[in-house]
Amino acid sequence: MPSKAKIKFVQNTFDLERLFAIHTDVSGEGAGRRHGVEVLNKSAIVLITACLEAYIEDVVKEAFEFLIKKCDDPSNIPNKVKTSALEPLKSSNDPTKIWEIAGIGWKKILKNNKNRFIKKFIGH
Repeated sequence: MPSKAKIKFVQNTFDLERLFAIHTDVSGEGAGRRHGVEVLNKSAIVLITACLEAYIEDVVKEAFEFLIKKCDDPSNIPNKVKTSALEPLKSSNDPTKIWEIAGIGWKKILKNNKNRFIKKFIGH
């Protein structure tokens, strides 16, 4: 099955292709410097950056879900992630909350904290 992140990236690049077509329509295809299309060039840079940023965020989310699904042993999870996942449990007033990690509960804890991890580690 193809990556959802890749499919979304390809869809996002359709706007880029349209922008390049507009650039060609306005400035032509021949060799040489183009004048009067600086705004199109700047728009392309912003759009490329936005497409790549969205792609990286989507890949991180997809990879996180894949790793949680395929991981059978919490010792394979980085300590930084495990420590971060326990923060809400430790700060809870209910001391029995820690038992939520028993068995395969650690997977649920990681899934429940996915968005918090992503925000913490990639900034969104």
